[in-house]
Amino acid sequence: MIARAFFHAVLAGIATVIAVAVGAVITFTFQNERLAADLAETAVLNFNGILVGAAGFGLLAFVHYSGRRMFALLNNVLDVPDEYAADYARYLDRVSSWRWWLLIVTPLSIVGVLVLWRAGFPFYGFANFYLAVGVSSIYVVASSILASYVFTILFFQYIEEHSGYGVRPRIRLKCSFASIDLQTIDSFFIVSAAFGVLAIYLGFRGTLTANFTSTTEAFRRMMILPVVFYLPATLCYSFYPRHVLRQVTECDTLELVEAFEKQTENGLAGEGLQAKLELRALVLEIKEKMLNERRAMPLITLKDAPSLTMSLIILMQFITQNDAVVAEFLKRFFK
Repeated sequence: MIARAFFHAVLAGIATVIAVAVGAVITFTFQNERLAADLAETAVLNFNGILVGAAGFGLLAFVHYSGRRMFALLNNVLDVPDEYAADYARYLDRVSSWRWWLLIVTPLSIVGVLVLWRAGFPFYGFANFYLAVGVSSIYVVASSILASYVFTILFFQYIEEHSGYGVRPRIRLKCSFASIDLQTIDSFFIVSAAFGVLAIYLGFRGTLTANFTSTTEAFRRMMILPVVFYLPATLCYSFYPRHVLRQVTECDTLELVEAFEKQTENGLAGEGLQAKLELRALVLEIKEKMLNERRAMPLITLKDAPSLTMSLIILMQFITQNDAVVAEFLKRFFK
């Protein structure tokens, strides 16, 4: 899974290098050599273009193509009753549907692009336009990834609502929680979420080092928008689907305990009262422990450590950039 994500990032990085080279060549041909060199340097160093492009476009490709395979795998491990089949298919289709993604991509991209344009890009003529389009495209990519995350969360919310303990009929698992297929799905969410937080960090850092030309501080401060829009959804995407799948298997186990209780009671019809009471007490104790474990089950586990660590780094960087008191303290602390 990590290798596949890395492969997509490498391909996206190569494509970004080619895009920067093409822009520099066109600028050299129609404007001048100095401006072409400045364009390439600004895109790579100031806007952190290669890393941002590799992370952003690579993550989008990974989520879209590998995500489709993961959700096809999910169809093989979930037992969906016929009553829910149509709604289940509709929610699943939205996860990878560009038509539904546009509901989120369009407004966020418009806001993001307007903020970037008002912040002001350096250079003039074609170099200015090419740099602006390249940087603005990252907002479109980030919004597409966010749309995938949001519709994935809504899809698993539907599963949670129709797989709970006591729901009849309910969505069940066809396999155990420790199966290879479910572990593969679990790994996909961990890797894509960690990859997403890394992409947010690189993009946010790129806006802090970018040489925007506008002197209006308001637009500079609005560079925090990627963190506000994308980081919470990415963290929720990291743990919520895995939390739902674990709840499904917990409910399946509780149903098995109930079925075992009924079968055993029928089998003990000729036994004494004490044997029946002892068995019933044992079954009730098992059910109580399982229910307590479900209530106390942590939403965030050690598997979320990569995305949480990267989120902490982003927040610390934002604080040091915008809070002079904290920045001075950390400067003295690490001196």
